[in-house]
Amino acid sequence: MISIKNITTGIFSYLANYSASLPDLYWPNVNKELPQYEYIKVDILPGNTQSLGVKSLDRTPGIIQLMVNVADGVGSVRPLEIADQLLGYFPRGTEINESGTRIRIDKAGYTAPAMQNGTWYSVAVSIPFYVLK
Repeated sequence: MISIKNITTGIFSYLANYSASLPDLYWPNVNKELPQYEYIKVDILPGNTQSLGVKSLDRTPGIIQLMVNVADGVGSVRPLEIADQLLGYFPRGTEINESGTRIRIDKAGYTAPAMQNGTWYSVAVSIPFYVLK
């Protein structure tokens, strides 16, 4: 069985290694006041597990969803700089190991068009991953 807990813990730990060079990271269900200027909201979106053949492997795809938020009025370049930085931390071929669960980044991540989100200007960064077990 593929552990969603291991997937989440592994990705969170991997991203936390880069936290010193990033705006504040906001993890799911952790109450904090939002900063005044910029932050990144972190979510893991696991997909449905698929069987690969009879008595074979299970494959669980998913997306690491990182919402880059900067204060309204800062301009459009700053969130794109942060998005590029995040994409650089998860290049194709990256493997994250957590308690026997191997999380693989097999495709390049991508960004969505920017959007206005209340008093924040936001850019979504999506990084596809999968786990085989």
